[in-house]
Amino acid sequence: MRVNSSITAVLLVVLAMCGMASGPARAEATANAALADFHYRLVDLAPDDGIAPSLNLTSYYAYAFGTLYNQDTITGYAGLNTFGTANYDTADGFGHFNVQYDSTSLSLDTLIGTVSAQSAHTLFFTLSPHTEVIFGIDASLSASAGPDEVAGASGDLFSAIFGTPGSEDMVSIDTGTRHATLSVSTISGADVAQGTVTFLAGTTANVYAPPVPEPAPAAMLAGGLALVAGWARRRRKICLTT
Repeated sequence: MRVNSSITAVLLVVLAMCGMASGPARAEATANAALADFHYRLVDLAPDDGIAPSLNLTSYYAYAFGTLYNQDTITGYAGLNTFGTANYDTADGFGHFNVQYDSTSLSLDTLIGTVSAQSAHTLFFTLSPHTEVIFGIDASLSASAGPDEVAGASGDLFSAIFGTPGSEDMVSIDTGTRHATLSVSTISGADVAQGTVTFLAGTTANVYAPPVPEPAPAAMLAGGLALVAGWARRRRKICLTT
């Protein structure tokens, strides 16, 4: 009876260990980017010309999209080409992203995969002659990833008068949080100038390698049975010597 009780106890330990290793640990990466408080300031570069500095802004277009894929296969997509919000969640709940015209947020909680999201809003402007306009927007970024994951968030502000190279300011992170004010300057000449200003938020998360797998239940069971067999052999040897 003591032998049987001992074997039963060992088998219970093995089965409990198998239950604990029913699946590998999940990996997670998240990223968020938000742009807010768009503002501008005008500077009169020719105060004696009798023309008051002015800026006329109209919305040109907005878009946002997010894509979730595993290697080269797209497994999820959501997008919009106007103001609003688009969301996507995988059926198993491991992948999620939310996009709108001035922010993106995403998370990836899976063994392997990539999700990226981007949103942008472009404004058309008309600027008075001999005027400098300084555009600004506040960016709030955060990113978090484990040892086998990559995450990133970015904010971008770009302005250009038609036919000119333009100016750009951007900020990005791959871990932690960051808050910054982006600023760009555009200057008109002797005539009224027309151009665009765009602010863009981007996020990405990539779980590119699965976590170290837990020991397979079959291997653990085999090890437990070997332990039992060894104990039984030692028990028989003791009985024969006595």
